[in-house]
Amino acid sequence: MLAAIVVQPDPLKRPAQQTLKRLSLNLGNADGLWESAYQPALQAAPDDAAREDLLAILDGAAGTNSLGYLESLVTDPAHPLHAAAVHSLSRWPDFAAGEVWLKLLGTANPADDDLQAAEKGIIRIVTQKSVAAPPRKKFDLAVRAIQAGPTVAFKEAILGHCESPKAGPQKKEFAAAFSALLDDSDIGLKVYPLLGQTPPQADPQPEPASPSAGE
Repeated sequence: MLAAIVVQPDPLKRPAQQTLKRLSLNLGNADGLWESAYQPALQAAPDDAAREDLLAILDGAAGTNSLGYLESLVTDPAHPLHAAAVHSLSRWPDFAAGEVWLKLLGTANPADDDLQAAEKGIIRIVTQKSVAAPPRKKFDLAVRAIQAGPTVAFKEAILGHCESPKAGPQKKEFAAAFSALLDDSDIGLKVYPLLGQTPPQADPQPEPASPSAGE
């Protein structure tokens, strides 16, 4: 009922949005809510503008199926709901959003706005404790994002938010993950200090040959 109100020109739309998101978070059955409420409402919505209003709160029902729907929009830059889906993904509470950001990076010539959103989204996942995941998974996500990064600036932005744990198993996991970047021609030299290593010195350039006598 609430989802149906959200996608209609109803004066109760805004309070319905707030109530539906709150109830969705409290119930916790994301996939069940997707099938019983969100998906039918999206299908019944009169137009994409109405669907945007439901996308705005879709992170309240963050599950496998709702993320799959979001992914189909995020990875299709020509879709009318692409920008709204990217915005929704930026608030996604689960680590699984990282895979969708990586797929966005893999699209052909992603727009600057999409790159900025992916950068912020990946940094949020990697750094925020509210996005739960084992540290090794977060290390691996950061490394994969850097490897997929289309620009040096993007790679440096992600790397700039990565810091090795001081000791223990996580320090070893960090080193194991980030060692894969040492040969990166763009940022490899900046990885060495993160691993507590000294960057290799560039080979000295040979002295130019002196002209031989008589030339």
